[in-house]
Amino acid sequence: MRIAHYISQLRHEVGGPTRAVLDICGALAGAGHEVALVTGDGEAWPHEWTTDLAPGWSEGKPAGTVSLPRLWKVNSPNWPIKRFSPYELRGLESMLAGTHVVHLHGLWEPSNSQLATLLRKMNIPYVVSIHGVLDDWSMAQRGLKKQVYLALMGRRTLEQAAFVHCTAEGEREQSRKWMPDARVKVVPCLFELSPYHSLPGPEAARAKFPHLTNGRPSVLFLSRVHYKKGIEVLIDAAAILRDSGVDVNILIAGGGDENYLVELRRQVATLNLSDRVEFLGLVKSPHKESLYQACQVFALPSSQENFGFVFFEAMACELPVVTTFSVDTWPELKASGGAVIVQRDARAFADAIKDMLAQPAKLKHMGSAGRAWVMENLDTTKVLNSFERAYQEAVESR
Repeated sequence: MRIAHYISQLRHEVGGPTRAVLDICGALAGAGHEVALVTGDGEAWPHEWTTDLAPGWSEGKPAGTVSLPRLWKVNSPNWPIKRFSPYELRGLESMLAGTHVVHLHGLWEPSNSQLATLLRKMNIPYVVSIHGVLDDWSMAQRGLKKQVYLALMGRRTLEQAAFVHCTAEGEREQSRKWMPDARVKVVPCLFELSPYHSLPGPEAARAKFPHLTNGRPSVLFLSRVHYKKGIEVLIDAAAILRDSGVDVNILIAGGGDENYLVELRRQVATLNLSDRVEFLGLVKSPHKESLYQACQVFALPSSQENFGFVFFEAMACELPVVTTFSVDTWPELKASGGAVIVQRDARAFADAIKDMLAQPAKLKHMGSAGRAWVMENLDTTKVLNSFERAYQEAVESR
């Protein structure tokens, strides 16, 4: 199949949606499909993949010979209305001619709805991944503006899609009130598991991050630094643990909101936790996998996650997880045996971490159970097959 993806910005700081797009594009191309990504900002595009200077499908290429995704760079939709011009839409129409199915990522930018309208005109089926934007927490942020957008164009974009992609039953349940007539398929994000088949060991992380060698157990936060992630809850939990005689390192890995980071550093200083809380900045592979292995607990007190790649990365590295009922995948995480689910509260996190660290045998069992669950349920080939079947159904339903 010829499959095009569209995301307005493919940037590392966007977090999960960028990761999801890159992993699925790579897997689809590796399976022999012709794959192109249309975007106005391809900062995160892997340099070894292809960039087409004259975007469009090549004619006469034998099936199964394409092994790398292609980047089709377009002008970023104009700020503040984030819409394509008529001239740009004509270019997109020419570019996408011959496409079998288009996968749109995101909802709130008018460029997505413009593309959906264009694709209906071209009789090309499209899919929309909403990436958690219709979850209860997300809709509570500037909710009136979002409801107006849904009424004007967003709901039509969703309800006329071949299907709307949700990553968990929890996401489907929360989003259906905003798109009651949409066809929904629940498929987990495609998670490239190859880096986790053979793990690097903890030594590289211990050499890079001295806190890991001070004799204390380490609790790891690794994600985008954003107020949604609740890092302040984890810092308060560190103070509760210290005051109850439990010495731990709290390692905060990730980049993002600088203003929020300033607030967090101020909180650490106020609570006199500078010797226990360390900000590591952005950590990339292979140090990332080594860091997971060097820690004892992974903690993410998030207000909302529709999938949360980091949960499954941690579990694939045999690192037990503690998180909140606010993440869409909490039932799956709990059922895996590799995670503890608590309220989004500092005391609850402190108690969970204390209990986990006090039972080394249970902690080890959780690590093994979590890794086994990820390797079975998020097997790359299995999830890829689910997407391929869904795309084929979309093409046939046209």
